[in-house]
Amino acid sequence: MTYLDDDLSTSDGSRTELFEFIGPGTTWRRTSGPVDVVYSGNTYTARAGLRAGVIAIGTTAEAAALELSLPVSDAVVSAYGFGSPQRSLRLKVIWLQERSAAAETVWDGEVVAISPVGSMASVRSVSQVGARLSTPIPAISIQRQCQHFLYDDRCRVDRASFDVATTVSSVSGYNVTVASVGGNPDDWFKAGEIVRASDGERRTIVGNVGAVLSLIAPFATLNATDSVTLYAGCAHTVEVCRDKFSNVLNYGGHAQIPSSNPFDVPLTRLTLRGL
Repeated sequence: MTYLDDDLSTSDGSRTELFEFIGPGTTWRRTSGPVDVVYSGNTYTARAGLRAGVIAIGTTAEAAALELSLPVSDAVVSAYGFGSPQRSLRLKVIWLQERSAAAETVWDGEVVAISPVGSMASVRSVSQVGARLSTPIPAISIQRQCQHFLYDDRCRVDRASFDVATTVSSVSGYNVTVASVGGNPDDWFKAGEIVRASDGERRTIVGNVGAVLSLIAPFATLNATDSVTLYAGCAHTVEVCRDKFSNVLNYGGHAQIPSSNPFDVPLTRLTLRGL
């Protein structure tokens, strides 16, 4: 008996949706059914509110895409729905026939966005081919602020030279107190990151006052004594690039742009004397 036989049957066709969220170090398995499902030796946990939309067929303008909803309390949203940069996350959807246990993988793509709204989060995934083809081509704009991402190949600042390995002392919502900030001043880590050593989960740091860090979103689970690494942040100004990172030669902005646009300022009539 094949999957198609069951799927086309008017009496025996009944399928269950299985979802795999595959990250660099962790795989989360969920099902939209009412009870947990064991398939291929793995348990897919029932998650109320998990629903998948219709797979949108790709066109010349847009890649094939799938959107689903997932409670914000789910560990997937906690790990990937907040902070930046976005880490790679792959989504597989399997349809499992309940009678014959025949299965078919109906979707395999990259998660490109997780948008929490209220108690639910919208998860958008595009096909793996579409994800590659839709990668934006970098563009350079003329502006004062640096356009590089801190520590990237254009910035060239060595990440390892601006990190502080420490441990968590206490956690209170969005605030995390660490054992040490390496003697650095307040807001040294503003717009930087805190990364947990055990699994690489990270959050953007909004700012720090001494050893107390304010995060853009709390960790799903973070405990005292957890080992973490802090990375300095950048305001993308030439002054910070020069004074904090000694990297002004690689500054990706144009700090000398005049504040007024000569094309927006009316010309002043000149009076030529002696004529």
